[in-house]
Amino acid sequence: EAGRTCRFREHVMGQDGMREMITLKTPLYDEKGEFMGTVGVAKDVTKEEAYRRKLLKQAQTDELTGLLNRRYCFFKLDKLARRERLVICYMDLDFFKELNDSHGHQAGDNALVGFAGVLQQNFPKAVNVRMGGDEFVVVMRGEVTEESVREQLDRFLESVHEFFASTEAFSGLSVSIGVAMGEKAGIPLEVLLHQGDVAMYEAKNGGKNRYCFYSDDMYKADI
Repeated sequence: EAGRTCRFREHVMGQDGMREMITLKTPLYDEKGEFMGTVGVAKDVTKEEAYRRKLLKQAQTDELTGLLNRRYCFFKLDKLARRERLVICYMDLDFFKELNDSHGHQAGDNALVGFAGVLQQNFPKAVNVRMGGDEFVVVMRGEVTEESVREQLDRFLESVHEFFASTEAFSGLSVSIGVAMGEKAGIPLEVLLHQGDVAMYEAKNGGKNRYCFYSDDMYKADI
């Protein structure tokens, strides 16, 4: 239809399974100028594309937990925040340093991996990020209400308690959560993360193992 050489990306079933190909196809015409077929050449890029996807995943994913990493959070979600309303739940494990000091870093890593699993089970539609250390962020999109966030966090805290209680070494752990509710689209991600961080420390100072919603009073106190 274009009447010229065109480039395509196609999937073709081969002897070794589905292959990914880049093809160049040119239309052929007879002496009367009528279309009679095509001629082309194809390059198999299956391995190159698999390697590219692997590198991309490594760049975006936390190696230990399998969650998205801090880099992804700042570079990808910042663009999302410009066009969508976001809700940020900033989380930090309570007494995590004590776990590492008393049971070693392997126990700490196991706790982080298990916590990440609970996170994904409770927030399957959200963007779940490990910011580093024992800090995590859950990003919800769209028309999320404060009531629905409270319901989800109540269930999440119960699940976290059950997980930590199931292992003696983890029994002293809990999680403190700060929530920043974006009022509209266009609020910079950095602002929402800061608000969530401030609210999270309010939760810690208020007794830990709880969540707090950000308010302007907290911002004034933070200044």
